[in-house]
Amino acid sequence: MAYLALYRKWRPQIFADVIGQDHVARTLARAVETGKVAHAYLFSGPRGTGKTSMAKILAKALNCVEGPTAAPCNHCARCREINEGSAFDVLEIDAASNRGIDEIRALRDTVAVLPVAARHKVYIIDEAHMLTKEAANALLKTLEEPPEYAVFILATTEPERLPVTIISRCQRYEFRRISVASIAAHLLRIAERSEFSLTEEAAQLIAVRADGGLRDALSLLDQCIGMAEETVTAERVGELLGLPKKERMLLLAEAIVDRDGAAALAELADVLQSGREIEPVLRELLQVLRDALVYGIDPHWPELVVYGDELPRLAKLARTATPGRLSELARLLEDGIRVGGAGISPRLQTEMTLLRLCRAGGEVTGEDLEARLTVLENRPQAVTGEHTTELRRRLTMLESELAQIRETLRQQTAAPESRRAASGDSRRATAASANGAATRSGAAAQKKPARVAPPAPRAAETASATPPVRKKAAAETQPEAETETDAGGFFLAPAGYANLWQQVVDALFKEQAMAESSCYRNAELLLVEGVRAVIMIPHDFLVDAANKPAYREKVNALLLGLTGVALQVQAVKRNSREEAEARARAGALGERTAPAEGTNAQRTGTQDVAAAANAEMPPAGSEELPVAVSAEASENGAADPVAGEYQPVAAADIPADDRANPTLAKALEYLGDCDIYMRKE
Repeated sequence: MAYLALYRKWRPQIFADVIGQDHVARTLARAVETGKVAHAYLFSGPRGTGKTSMAKILAKALNCVEGPTAAPCNHCARCREINEGSAFDVLEIDAASNRGIDEIRALRDTVAVLPVAARHKVYIIDEAHMLTKEAANALLKTLEEPPEYAVFILATTEPERLPVTIISRCQRYEFRRISVASIAAHLLRIAERSEFSLTEEAAQLIAVRADGGLRDALSLLDQCIGMAEETVTAERVGELLGLPKKERMLLLAEAIVDRDGAAALAELADVLQSGREIEPVLRELLQVLRDALVYGIDPHWPELVVYGDELPRLAKLARTATPGRLSELARLLEDGIRVGGAGISPRLQTEMTLLRLCRAGGEVTGEDLEARLTVLENRPQAVTGEHTTELRRRLTMLESELAQIRETLRQQTAAPESRRAASGDSRRATAASANGAATRSGAAAQKKPARVAPPAPRAAETASATPPVRKKAAAETQPEAETETDAGGFFLAPAGYANLWQQVVDALFKEQAMAESSCYRNAELLLVEGVRAVIMIPHDFLVDAANKPAYREKVNALLLGLTGVALQVQAVKRNSREEAEARARAGALGERTAPAEGTNAQRTGTQDVAAAANAEMPPAGSEELPVAVSAEASENGAADPVAGEYQPVAAADIPADDRANPTLAKALEYLGDCDIYMRKE
């Protein structure tokens, strides 16, 4: 009789024999016992985890002569036929080679035929994800409503490739990767029953290399049995897999961590001289670095038992290299493995990779430095003489570097505060100068109080601190003194609006910001005041787009570069109230900045006072509108009130009936500390 591979010889025969899938086995056994077997199942999970074996056990449980039973006898004719793969009513279909619509149509036709000898017809479709879209659609109706004697079992390693319509018609069971401990214990039981010797270290190494697949582990064990003369040892398994010994890999890893390039190259040469291939060596080195990281997290991790007596050396490696450096070494090594085979000389590429690993520093956090310094401080008896002097020198250097870092961070943190403080001082100085000028002007006109603007909001409330700037557009039409003013007030004459906005649109087009330039090119700049730039767009549907944060940020940046002031653009609709207010405000600003006929460009002291009084104006649309104070009004007293202006009111001017108003009465209590203004309608 031909030799039977271990994974076939030791295939599970009942639900209890399935390793590592207890959650599936218990559920299916319970369904068989209670008679609640579904018409379609989907078994998904990694390769070699028992999907097909579980499907055959379910078929035996349904068709056993003593059943339906959760423990098929495996001795009756039905069970033997299923085990041998000759059962006429249990069809195992490979979807990888029978994936077309014609094969599925033939299967659909056979479903209507009653079972020949068994109770149920069981269809096991392996690699179900390989079915074509047309074949899957042809199976849908049959899979949803099969005859009561038909059961479908679909097995796949890639369930995400199956149509959702197929998945929704099945009971889905996820098969998990089998743990290293379970695989190793199962291999030792098989070795004991098969009368061959297997060491525990060898079983652990095979279990780790199987990556959760029991079939892969049994295949590796089968190869090792044929290679070993008496006992299967870890050395034999390493030779079969082409792996160097753990001792050699730990030596190589230690040389890299110690930054000893010569030792690393020498160790690599010895390993390659022993007949090992380059790629398995690098992969084993990557595994050692990964295990060192794992040891730092959990020293009792099950997979670490493969190190045996070498585990203390792995622990030392984990303590010597910080987690940040081990992660960096693993990343660089993975890159070296990926590009190593593409080079002209794989060995040369490998040697360059090792040298890069020796020079790699990785991340050294403050916690790592503190921990290392704490260790040194807690064991002063371990270092003496010259070693102590060297350690002190290194500690001094570290302390100096840390002090420099702190000073740099302090300066970076203090710089914005100092700039804000300087801007605040500048604003306060400007406001004080304007207030002083206004005070002197008021003293000159004592007979009749002059009309002055109501107190403007402080600059911190209305605008960000911006130093006085000189504008080219204003300089063309105004004296130099008039072009410098606080960022909270007017700084650009309306005559320069069109030119400024055209520069913005041209800059957007030059930067190839087509969406923004198309949105803003038909806009009209209505008002530049404070930190606002109001524009009107004739197309209402573009207003929302123009007010998008991303669009506005780009235009704000361009305006900052052109004017030196951090303006915030705001788009308004055509014929809206906001447009009317902005145009009215711009008209007022234009009248203020235009020189009177017959006057020269030099301003008098009285005109300076009037300009200072109008320096800061509230935003458009607010309830408080400024009063245009002319030089003549400041010198000759109050003129006739104009609609929209504010006029100071004395307590004696308020009618007796109005004084009964609670709000006004409360204000009159503080009249000595504040001023009251009346707006002329």
